[in-house]
Amino acid sequence: MAKLQEVCDKYLNDPNNGEIEYRPATNYLILTFNKIDSLSSIYPPDYDKGIVHEEEAIFWMLTVVGKRVGPLFIAERLAWFMPYLYVNNCPILVSGREVYGFFKQLGTFQIPDLNQEPDLLTVDTLVFKEFSPTSQSLDARLLEVQRISTGGKHQAIKTWDTFEEATTAIASLLFNNNKIAIPGLQLPFNLLEYLLNRIVPLVTLKQIRDVENSKKACYQALIESPMQLQTFYGGKLFGFNGFGDQFQLKINNFASQPIVQDLGLDKGYPAGSESVNIPVKLGFVLHFDFTLKDGKAVWQAPQKN
Repeated sequence: MAKLQEVCDKYLNDPNNGEIEYRPATNYLILTFNKIDSLSSIYPPDYDKGIVHEEEAIFWMLTVVGKRVGPLFIAERLAWFMPYLYVNNCPILVSGREVYGFFKQLGTFQIPDLNQEPDLLTVDTLVFKEFSPTSQSLDARLLEVQRISTGGKHQAIKTWDTFEEATTAIASLLFNNNKIAIPGLQLPFNLLEYLLNRIVPLVTLKQIRDVENSKKACYQALIESPMQLQTFYGGKLFGFNGFGDQFQLKINNFASQPIVQDLGLDKGYPAGSESVNIPVKLGFVLHFDFTLKDGKAVWQAPQKN
């Protein structure tokens, strides 16, 4: 939780000088591998230009958003922050960064189709092994999720036909009575009620580097944007905490991709090790359509004259 708070402070709290405060809501992180077969604009004229195929891998952390009043923290809402986000093509990267401020990086992926077994999922990207004036960048394997055991003939231990079934099952597996203790709240927060709204609020730091002083930003704002679930087609639970299929996440160690250090994953890299293996607590697949709607600037830095 301390490392996740550092992430919130670095990207969300420090830029706005405490006007809005973001705190990690739980010590769980979600890593998703996504295949979006048809992605397009909902507005003309771009709506009429065509569609793109997107593949992506994202680390998600749930934050509670509020304000400090004296010694008290007053929680107001929740928002998901994505500190590491990899995509497969330039239009997706550029539009995501320029419009919403997503921290997108380019990558190449191995992601099975819905009708394939999830034996291996991978992310390769441009990295620096170490930082020095002569370090050469290279394309390398960054993430690898591998199924290390199966729970009965490669079959899912549970299938979900509705969004309500899926969210109820996931929340009940991770949290007692579907509730989590939110920092700053005296009463537990009902995660299930929040998830059933079918709206996933996202928070991003949108900023543009200043051309006159490249160490500063000429525009900086915190953007909160709703991702609206449209149609849910189904889902499967593959394994949970020792039951069903078991998965392991391997993260390779590169100076330019400090995922393990930033997010407080495991205990870090063992001395002399080039990777760390982390057991996956919960493995599942979901199939749905969504719309990412227009965002709102909840804080914006004063513009220079």
